[in-house]
Amino acid sequence: MITAIKTFLKKKKVYILILKTLFFAGAWYFLIKKLIKTDITILDKINNNIFESSLIVTTTILLLFVNWGLESYKWKLLISSVENISFIKAVRIIFIGLSFALITPNRIGEIFARTAYLETKNKPRILALTTWGSISQLIVTCIVGIPCVTYIFISKN
Repeated sequence: MITAIKTFLKKKKVYILILKTLFFAGAWYFLIKKLIKTDITILDKINNNIFESSLIVTTTILLLFVNWGLESYKWKLLISSVENISFIKAVRIIFIGLSFALITPNRIGEIFARTAYLETKNKPRILALTTWGSISQLIVTCIVGIPCVTYIFISKN
């Protein structure tokens, strides 16, 4: 009996490792596919001025980390009524969610991946809170974005 359990656990670890490897390869495939579709003319404009392009790239990378940090903190606060997690764990779960969002249609995998990596028994509540957070962020983006886009169109004419 004990040998059968040990064998099962070893096989389970192998299957999980295979799934993680396939997921990792899939995420890289989709990332490279997106990069290949990048408009080359934009890259040519950036390369004209080395100082300006390095400043743009450095600023973009710094803001990327700020964005991920703020997203992690926001999500940590959002689920704090159900489960308290550390900021580092929130960052890790945000990255897992982003990875799943990359390979699922309309980024729907992000919400489920964030919930799946928590150890609480209240996963449906966390799923609802995560969905609410995403919808709220979309609403705020639209409320702020529509006047900005309108201003850009008016100012060009």
